[in-house]
Amino acid sequence: MNNKKFLYIIVVLSIFCGIIFKGCDDVFNEIKHVSDNKPICSLNTDDVTMFDYNQEQYRILDEQVSEDNIGELVAHINKLVTIDKNGKIVNQRNIGIGATKNLSKMKENYPDAAAILPFQNIYKAKKSDSFLIVDVDGSYRKAVLSKSITDKKKVFNIKDKIKGGDENGEFTVSKNDATQLCCSGKVYQVTNSTIAEDKLGQYLDCIAESVTFDANKKKPLTKKELSAIDWQGNKQAKEARKTWLYSDVYEIQGRSTDDVVAVRINDEKFYIAKKK
Repeated sequence: MNNKKFLYIIVVLSIFCGIIFKGCDDVFNEIKHVSDNKPICSLNTDDVTMFDYNQEQYRILDEQVSEDNIGELVAHINKLVTIDKNGKIVNQRNIGIGATKNLSKMKENYPDAAAILPFQNIYKAKKSDSFLIVDVDGSYRKAVLSKSITDKKKVFNIKDKIKGGDENGEFTVSKNDATQLCCSGKVYQVTNSTIAEDKLGQYLDCIAESVTFDANKKKPLTKKELSAIDWQGNKQAKEARKTWLYSDVYEIQGRSTDDVVAVRINDEKFYIAKKK
């Protein structure tokens, strides 16, 4: 075998292996959160309050339970779910690395999208076999066999998640300052300080919004401003534009949410946001 042919084979093998290992890495990222061999449960695409477990159909209730009632982990859902105003699933993706990427385009890709909710683990209750416990949107809720429900008013009220606005405990980006968050009449200023994930407390919300703004004025740019062509190249340089993708909001352990919260920006670090 001549040297040229040998080098050609080496290059081809290197490219092939690179592709294979990249694929394996992507797959690993997607499945590592279910490496405990627990079953994966599917949500009902027509009604997100329903899921299948152990060949039975369950329904999530509005009633919440405390963490003290959580027993054995029995299954996963692990989906970031986009629903319409009727609770029908329009999109879902696995929770994991990169799960919040491109969420800013959700409204564009799915005009019927009304809310985005994370569904995570399913547990047994410690002292009862009559219901399961589901980790959904940062809270623990009871789930019972669908056939046992006689009062639909007890079912998980999706409408509360869809009403929107910071008056309902949801975090939104300020229209006047892209570095500020609004919630229930309070304004939080995002700081340069970061916090480790092991210092986070309860999950609060998923903002799922990308904002491009002038770094000097902090004012979010409109679609018209973003699409305008700067032929001279002076305006954008003066503006020093930044883009932040806001995603998960959490409590900080030992701190009141009346004073401070943590927010993930650009799918990377958690930044401390302090009440003004």
